[in-house]
This record gives sequence, structure tokens and C-alpha cells, in this order.
Amino acid sequence: MKALRIAVACRNASGMPDMPVFTVSVTGEEYALGNHYDRAEALAEEAGYERPFVCFDDAEHSAILLAARALSLVPQVVVIDMTDRHDRRLHPFGVLRRR
Repeated sequence: MKALRIAVACRNASGMPDMPVFTVSVTGEEYALGNHYDRAEALAEEAGYERPFVCFDDAEHSAILLAARALSLVPQVVVIDMTDRHDRRLHPFGVLRRR
């Protein structure tokens, strides 16, 4: 058995778009037949989500991320280099102090 995380695009009970993630277990044969999607849809229905359902397995999650980035739904990450380059240390409250 293989455990998979399946994202299910659907509508919640309020009619708003949603994408819950469910974990399902399937054999290799069941995976090949698409049973992992059927199980995720059944879990979504049991949880009160409404059709239509569009499922994405682990291999397809990148499509969701690409769409989210294209719609500016994913915040941009800004990396700040806080290494000690001038014999300074970062004070716990964010104030630089000399050694």
C-alpha cells in the first residue's frame, strides 16, 4: 500500500472555492486505475464538500503551485543575509551590537 496526499479542488458548504488535502492508501494496481482519486472524492463528499471535484496527486501538485504563483497568491520570499560580516551580532530584539 502506498499513502498519497490528494488535493481536491471543489466548493465548501458555503459555496466558496476550496482545496482540501486528503491522504489515501492504494496499491500499485489501484493507483494505475485511478482509484486514489475516487477515494479522495469520497472523503471530500463525506467531509461536506460539493462537486465538481478536480483531484491532484503528489505528482501534479506543481500545477497548483504554478497557478497560485501566476495569480500572485503565493507571497514572494525575500532572503536577508544576517551573517556576521563586520564582527557584529544580532541582538535578540533586532538591534545590532558590536562584540
